[in-house]
Parts: sequence; C-alpha cells; structure tokens
Amino acid sequence: MAIRMLQRQQSSNAVLSALMRHKGVSRRQAYRYLLQAKHHSVLRPVPQAKAVFTVNLPRPLIQQVRARCREQRRPISHLITEVLQQWLEQPAAHG
Repeated sequence: MAIRMLQRQQSSNAVLSALMRHKGVSRRQAYRYLLQAKHHSVLRPVPQAKAVFTVNLPRPLIQQVRARCREQRRPISHLITEVLQQWLEQPAAHG
C-alpha cells in the first residue's frame, strides 16, 4: 500500500495516515513501512493488528521458552504464533 501511494506521488503524511487508518498499525509501525517502501520496490503485506494475550504457565517452561528463543534469536510471539497456527490446523479431536 505504501509503495503504491508513493508511486502516485502522495505525501509521507498521507501514507502514514492511510496505513494507520486502513491497516490498524501504530504510527511507529506505519513509519517503518514508509521507510521500507521508500528504499525498496518490493510489495510487502502489512501484518494483522496484534493484541496482548496473557496465559499462566509454569515458570520452568517460561524459562526454557525464553532461553530457546534467545538462542535462535527469535521473538517469543513468533514462536507461539507458529505453534498455535499448527495446532489450529489439526483436525479437532472428538470424544
């Protein structure tokens, strides 16, 4: 969206406003997309809006997850998203 708007000679402020309004991203994230659009001509999708989802887990499990994500230089939210999506794609168990 940002690349297309810049190609149509729209202002940076117009691009920022459009990204925030239509894609539900923060001003900071919209600015990052704007900078990427100015430096790259590859179209990239804007990710879905995110929210905080709190769960209670055993402390040792939390420590293991944090350690593994640090080793892999991977955000915990990316790991959890991937695992939950895989779980949701499995057929629902009946019984």
